[in-house]
Amino acid sequence: MKLSLKTFATIFGAFGLATVRSGDTRSSVRRMFGALLGCLVTLSIWGGSSWAQTPARPVSVPARPVTPTREVWRAAMLRTPLTKQGCFTASYPAVEWKETACTPAPDRGQIPVPPPKRYVRKQGNTEQVGNGNDISAEVSGHIASAIGSFPKITDVTSITSSNTGSIADSFSLQLNSNYYRTAMCNSSPLHSSSCSGWTQFLLVNSINGGNVYMEDWLIGYGRPCPATWKNAPTGFSDDCYFDTRSTPINGQTAANLEGMSLKGTATLNGMDTAVIIAANGDPLGAMSYPDSLLNLSQGWKIAEFNIFGYGNGVEATINGGASIIVAVQVDDGTTDEPTAVNEGFTGETNNLTLVFPACRYGGLTSSIIFKESDRVPSSFICPKANDPCPGLASLITFDQEQLANDRSRLATSFCRGQALLLCTNKIKADSVALAAAEAERQKACPAK
Repeated sequence: MKLSLKTFATIFGAFGLATVRSGDTRSSVRRMFGALLGCLVTLSIWGGSSWAQTPARPVSVPARPVTPTREVWRAAMLRTPLTKQGCFTASYPAVEWKETACTPAPDRGQIPVPPPKRYVRKQGNTEQVGNGNDISAEVSGHIASAIGSFPKITDVTSITSSNTGSIADSFSLQLNSNYYRTAMCNSSPLHSSSCSGWTQFLLVNSINGGNVYMEDWLIGYGRPCPATWKNAPTGFSDDCYFDTRSTPINGQTAANLEGMSLKGTATLNGMDTAVIIAANGDPLGAMSYPDSLLNLSQGWKIAEFNIFGYGNGVEATINGGASIIVAVQVDDGTTDEPTAVNEGFTGETNNLTLVFPACRYGGLTSSIIFKESDRVPSSFICPKANDPCPGLASLITFDQEQLANDRSRLATSFCRGQALLLCTNKIKADSVALAAAEAERQKACPAK
């Protein structure tokens, strides 16, 4: 499928936006708009108001009098935070996540790299993707959020995994952290210094349906596993894993792969979230779970993203002649380029081969882009990014309109009684978001 630059800019430009509150630091603001510009930079290559956290709503406040365009709705929707644990969906034109019934996650276990290959970093390894061999984005600090996407796919017509009986379009999209130290290892029966945590943001998919969830691992923990955790399968006898509940979505096809994105966030003393975005930019589903389970926010330094098999270490078999461009954007609050490291963390694979070198981007964005292909040898030339400033300007316009509408509503019956606090907090949040957006546009686009 082909999407215009304007569509890419609107859809993915919004993806990186996070909540801005009056107490946020300047680095938090930079992270928010760095993510926005990063998505625009990454995806324009191929194109040729946040709200403060408020109490539970005692009475309903009608929608704004002006219905947003679908593009603006996506932008606003994707920067609306998940402030509680649960499963969520979204429906145009309401700018809100709607809680939905969670379902059990697939009992598949997206396994880590087996012990002999763990912690092994390579250099230019052109073996097939997965089982420790991938290109990942590394930062010097800690990652607050990451977005994996496929800016361009070529000749991908079928994807299957052997453990589903070759059901059509059976695969997983995985956004994986590095292995990291977690306080839960202090209770390891093995008292092992090699015990570590590992977090995966997942879409496990087949033509029959998909599930969005997170899977946490305690690698090298030993037995017994903590309560509610599962024993890992044969070959991983010292490992334990925990699946969150999942948000069910419609099954995605190989044709939908281009433009699809998976975002993961880790918030200290808050929620870790997984959000899957369709090729047309609509949010398909999201889920959140407390960061305090393993405290990923304090250990996330590397992000791996790719398409893999449907769990249990299997391969995603992609048809012959296919190639995929992979983008991994990381938000660590700096303007530094991430390091592109030849390292992966999942035990699942696909049958494509990595193409070197990877491209690195900095400034207000931090991202890497690379290619994998069925055609060997293959080549990849690092592209130049187009100007993302128009996309940022459109979001500022939306913030201005939103603030004006909410101010005009303050004097109406909509904001009387118990609803007054909600309306007042909304105006404060609108003002902070607009001021931050204008400051970032001045910094990123001084001549605009």
